[in-house]
Amino acid sequence: QRRHAAGQRVGLDPRTWLRATHPSNYVLLAAAHTAVGAALRVAGMNAGGGVVALQGVGSALCAVAAAVWLMFFSAAMAVYETTSLPLRSLPLLDFGAPPPPSGEEGEETAAAGGSDEGLPLLEVDVLICGGSISGLSVASLLGRAGVRTLLVERREEPVTDARFLFCNPATMDILSKVLDPDLLEELRVQRAWPQHAPFGTILATGLAHEDGSARCRGSALGPSPASLKADPSRMNAITESRCVGCASSRFVHPTRCMQSHQEQVLKAQAERCASNEVRYGHELLSLAHEGVEEEEQSGTCILALLRPTGGAPETRYRVRCKYVVGADGPASRVAELVGAKYDGFLGLNKSRSIAVVVPGLAARLARTIGFAHQYWLLRKRRGLGLVVPVDPVSDLFNLMPFPVGELFQQSPARVAEEMTGTSRFTLKQEKPWWWNFFVARQFSHGRAFLVGDCAHSWPPFGGLGGNTAYADAFNLSWKLAAACRGEASQALLNSYDIERRQAVLSTAMYVLGLVPRPAAMKPLLAPVFEWWPFSRWMRLIWHHKSSGLHAANHFASSGIMFGGKLNFSPLVAREAILPPDDPACGYQPVLRAGARLPHLLLPDGTAIAEHIANDRYTLLLLADASATAEALRAALQARGVACQVARVAAHAKGQETSGGQLAFEYAKHAMLVVRPDLHVAWRLKLSARPPDAAAVESVADTLSGRSGGGTDRWAEVERSTDYDSMRSYRLFMTQRFQAKLRPLGFAFPQATKVDGVTKAEAIAAVKANARTAPAAKGEFTTTTKATDLPAGGKEPAAATGSERTGGEGSKEP
Repeated sequence: QRRHAAGQRVGLDPRTWLRATHPSNYVLLAAAHTAVGAALRVAGMNAGGGVVALQGVGSALCAVAAAVWLMFFSAAMAVYETTSLPLRSLPLLDFGAPPPPSGEEGEETAAAGGSDEGLPLLEVDVLICGGSISGLSVASLLGRAGVRTLLVERREEPVTDARFLFCNPATMDILSKVLDPDLLEELRVQRAWPQHAPFGTILATGLAHEDGSARCRGSALGPSPASLKADPSRMNAITESRCVGCASSRFVHPTRCMQSHQEQVLKAQAERCASNEVRYGHELLSLAHEGVEEEEQSGTCILALLRPTGGAPETRYRVRCKYVVGADGPASRVAELVGAKYDGFLGLNKSRSIAVVVPGLAARLARTIGFAHQYWLLRKRRGLGLVVPVDPVSDLFNLMPFPVGELFQQSPARVAEEMTGTSRFTLKQEKPWWWNFFVARQFSHGRAFLVGDCAHSWPPFGGLGGNTAYADAFNLSWKLAAACRGEASQALLNSYDIERRQAVLSTAMYVLGLVPRPAAMKPLLAPVFEWWPFSRWMRLIWHHKSSGLHAANHFASSGIMFGGKLNFSPLVAREAILPPDDPACGYQPVLRAGARLPHLLLPDGTAIAEHIANDRYTLLLLADASATAEALRAALQARGVACQVARVAAHAKGQETSGGQLAFEYAKHAMLVVRPDLHVAWRLKLSARPPDAAAVESVADTLSGRSGGGTDRWAEVERSTDYDSMRSYRLFMTQRFQAKLRPLGFAFPQATKVDGVTKAEAIAAVKANARTAPAAKGEFTTTTKATDLPAGGKEPAAATGSERTGGEGSKEP
């Protein structure tokens, strides 16, 4: 990758193929098994007599090869799809101009009863619809920048059921920028899992079963965060994968914390900001343009109509704002009003989650089969499922029976008793949910922006739903802050869609490789699942999948977390196209324009990311480049763009990866321009000649999106070859994603394809699909609804949870 960035010839990195757990090697192994098996079959047929048994051996090898191919081919293809780049120029793709926010305000007003001219009017800079983790993050970051923000959420309070749990190291870096130190400590320590709890998975036949059936059939556990902190030398490559940590983050381990706790902490942060107003129990009715003819970006142009959730017509009020952020989940009202279109599949499969409190179970597991992050439970002739201790302090467990066997069809109380092995439990909630997979074709529509599940949603495999939502918020918030200060160009606002959709498509293709195909695997594996040699082989495969460093590992995705590159971004003075990192082999830090700023601990004990501003560019001086920094600062100031200058002593130490190779060397650079989202926008090497005035002006033009006179350069950017390359790459990624979706139609024949249509049209197609079960047509939704259960679990109570409006990754184990 470093040779590629330097313009040198690039060969295949042998480390990619020397890792025994890389999914591509399993495909090669399957091919080798097929060749040997075919040769033995031919030899047996030709020899006859005593060596006819060779045919049986050859057939067995071919069967093993087919099973290996079935399980690992999609994972290997996910690596290829995620890391490949176009080799030729592609025809340009135009999805059409984004439609303006629809003028449905009149319809809503008429339905509500009368004109809205005399309704109360509130003026803010940004209206955020949805109190999700992404919406609250945007509100917190904008509030810290002094932007007047109104956040509205349909629910009366943050979520209470078991949803998104896993904040990976990249997300923890983001939260360190979002939260005040005391709230960050509350999230990481007081509300998170105990630090002594290990990471990993245990394969068991029971938990608290008294009949002797609770046995540990396999374990893939890594050290606990506490032990890693005491002895960082244990952070080798495999340990890094098992622990989901990454040496390239200031947090060597992630934080396991319920989404309900995350939302409560983020809500407290948003309410701390004097410029913020947070209103739960309020909903958006309509959006309409106001003053469309105004060219000035700082002008107010959107008029929203809101009311308390389910309120009377006289409780409606208007909000005039500059920008709208849709963070209201899969059933987004903002996406509906702006006419957002999606690609993907709906109704792939149906699952259910049951939240249950089992007093003393966490302590019992620690004494018996061992405590783990999650348990794969095999109940012979009854079914299998996943048990996640979402809050071990309060003994809250999330039970997810798989749609295989009779267990999936049982009542919540019967499922809880069968999976926990005890009748001493308290049922909390049941939540059925569908596997849906969709990505919006555009993340920005004029002055409306989509983040989190509003823009993309997929099943929880890989643990990347909520973490991707945090990345959306981090990318968008500083751009909106600059826009509200009057510093934003059209390129700055358009860059959100360009950068984030590229990253989300890479993540989506990676997740697609992790989605199991039950309809295809069940008829092949079920007949021989309990055959001893096959079950033993399956346990070995499971152990590698749970602990090895490869794409099939549920959470090992540091290449996705940190390895994304801002290729073709109009805000980056790029030197070359940087290929994305292999998600299976991990993140390779590189100090290049468009790449993420590599993590570095400075001699004073601080992380280099702590010196980066939250809402403006940072000119990071690593050596004596004061003259260049001052010239660039003046050029940016002339274009109305604020920046800060920070001097750090980074040359005293390098940073090494767990593999021992030097990942980067800050000492070779005199200055870096770093964006608030921790990506390098421009760099100046010590060996390079100091830029002249014209070069400084060119860099300032790129970073600001404006010319020296302060005029917007977006029209000039659209005529450039770089813009054509960006559109070609956008087409390339879209076509790859659509091609990757096609096999889902065969693996899930009951699913409904979504191809450039709105969410309402897609749901109508689900109900019109002849393959969809009649019962499913009536209950299908893109959201999840938690139903409170009585303690005895006999009959469910009335649903108290509202349809999900913003819980990214809500189904995540």
